[in-house]
Amino acid sequence: FIASNYHEEDFSLLKNLINITKINDIELYFIGYKNFGYNINWFKRLSSDNNKYCFNSFDKSFLAVDEKYKHILGKNYISYYDYIHKNDKVQFSDGNGNLLSFDRLHLSKAGAIYLGPLMMSQCEFYNLQN
Repeated sequence: FIASNYHEEDFSLLKNLINITKINDIELYFIGYKNFGYNINWFKRLSSDNNKYCFNSFDKSFLAVDEKYKHILGKNYISYYDYIHKNDKVQFSDGNGNLLSFDRLHLSKAGAIYLGPLMMSQCEFYNLQN
């Protein structure tokens, strides 16, 4: 797995890397961009009954970049937005009310526990082992 903020000039290198790993029968996956929205201070004021599966507004330009990466990298690209985007908003808490990210860009431990299995299910080798 490679998780990073990729740049357009990296795509030819990334595609070559995918081809090299396929020759060696290795699956390589790129984890995509993520943005958990703008200010989430309002979340702190919610009761524990209302802080589960919360959604927030976010910078929609991330979706355009994400779609471009999906198109270029194909099945080797795993998008966070496939799992956390709904009705023009992005999910930022899990079913227990835990934040998926504390800084809006990186996963929290709860975020990794929640999103990891969902994203791994997209990987061929994971499905073969389970």
